[in-house]
Amino acid sequence: MHNEKKLFAEAVSKLGYKSLPEGIFPLDGFGGILKDAKDREMRRVNRFVNGDGCLRRMKPVILDYIDYPKLNAFAFQYGERNFIAISAPGIALIYYAMYKLLSHPSILEEIGNPELEVDCLPASPLTTDIEVLIQSFYQYGGRFDSYFPKCEQRRRTAYLMATFAVNFIKTHEFRHLQAGHVEFLQDNFGYSGIDELRIFSDRREQAMIQQAFEMDADSFGMRILLSDALRYVQAEDAIDSDMRLVLTDSYRATQLTILSVYIVFKLFHLSMTPSNDWELATHPPPYVRNLMQMANVKTLLEDWNQSDLSDQLQGIIARVITIVEQQLEEAFGVAMDRLSLKVLIDEGPRHGRKIVKTWRNIRDDLSRYSHVSIEHL
Repeated sequence: MHNEKKLFAEAVSKLGYKSLPEGIFPLDGFGGILKDAKDREMRRVNRFVNGDGCLRRMKPVILDYIDYPKLNAFAFQYGERNFIAISAPGIALIYYAMYKLLSHPSILEEIGNPELEVDCLPASPLTTDIEVLIQSFYQYGGRFDSYFPKCEQRRRTAYLMATFAVNFIKTHEFRHLQAGHVEFLQDNFGYSGIDELRIFSDRREQAMIQQAFEMDADSFGMRILLSDALRYVQAEDAIDSDMRLVLTDSYRATQLTILSVYIVFKLFHLSMTPSNDWELATHPPPYVRNLMQMANVKTLLEDWNQSDLSDQLQGIIARVITIVEQQLEEAFGVAMDRLSLKVLIDEGPRHGRKIVKTWRNIRDDLSRYSHVSIEHL
């Protein structure tokens, strides 16, 4: 373990980052959240790397945290290892965002008792920079726990949504390694890895390929996350009382999974400089990323014999879009660009089809780099 820590620190230093010092967060608090999330994902990763599903030898994976104030995550290779690096302060920002969202009484008002929530919380922004958040605490007198929902069920829901979001990010990054995205970009474009904050490319072909890779990683992450949630709901021997209180049925599990992932898309997008040319961006807009997952979710629900829930999917999606694209404005005082949303609704499906076409064009070439069969790409 010590050797892995040393290798990770050396690898991220080559990219200009510092690894998170050991023991900086207590294990009975945020440090425990980080450790549990890392251990959970590494069990999944190692099952694949050492299992029959891995078609060709895959370099061992080291996953750890960097001490970087902004939300970020990246997958890359260095030496004889694959690496996944995630900003620890960025994870804290995800938990803050989910807590503050559920502390607003008009958001997901069907969960718990929203009347217990307080409307006049200290002002604080929706931000992807921990230093900006801390500055707002100094300015307006808030603290991290100022935004914990007063209703226990809403507080547990916020915690679970943040956990979902963090699990999605880790699984998304692993997919970039598992499916050969990182090696493909390295061989064809000279990139050493995939950085979620790398925003634009000066080449349309490369940008659209990266958007196709994001679509694939999103699909993989959504499948894993939603399958885990549905499996928990259907398990008769589930013992986690927090999970049982929040995931009351398959409808709630599906709704909270999609909402958590969409908020991840939105938070990463906040770090990016807007562009009118989507075909030069390395990531699709959040609305488009969410839209492209719906066929994937519908198929998954049908595989889980949830055809009734599949029929309700449009309603779930409409509600999630309202929360993320409109109600965030109420909770955080974020001024949403209505014109941009209208453009997304009008142009999003067309851009999504371009991404799918790009994916189909490169799928055969990608299979040479992938550790899974082409049927699973």
